[in-house]
Amino acid sequence: MIALALALVVAQTQLQLNDRAEQHARNARASLVAAYAAARAEIPDDRRLARVQYLWDAMQQATCAYYSSVVAGGSIEPMVHLDCVASLSSVRAARLRALTADTRAGTIRPAQPVDARVDAQLNADYAKLANALDPSERPYLQRSEQAWIAYRDAACAMESGNCLTELERDRISDLKNSWMAEPLW
Repeated sequence: MIALALALVVAQTQLQLNDRAEQHARNARASLVAAYAAARAEIPDDRRLARVQYLWDAMQQATCAYYSSVVAGGSIEPMVHLDCVASLSSVRAARLRALTADTRAGTIRPAQPVDARVDAQLNADYAKLANALDPSERPYLQRSEQAWIAYRDAACAMESGNCLTELERDRISDLKNSWMAEPLW
């Protein structure tokens, strides 16, 4: 009986965590929608913006599917998925706000090559993570990475500046945050 009561408390707590994660994701998505609308208003005829957003959406779906695959079937799966949605949406909204501000100010910078050290770190971290995953989880990571590369290339063709290095740093952080097992990093 005590075990059942404890299980119900834990389940209720996880349910509350899932509810909070859902609200956080909803707020982050609303912020993203507003940032995208502002960017569209500032850059109304640029089809690249719509294409980048489409690729970002595909990347977010693939990345959050990967995050979920790591805890598939567990009670934290919805929370993990929603936290992923919130985190990626917040980062994308910030990038859109920066792009809008740069466009408004006329300060779009020339494209810079990716920092070789950051690129090497991303490749090493990706390989380390892929090797640590269960074989059933690797295809999710691979789809996530392919979608991220398509998004990165399109976004940086539009944004210029240090976009490649910035997005690679973000991706390193995403990969590290996705690993919840024994220490890997």
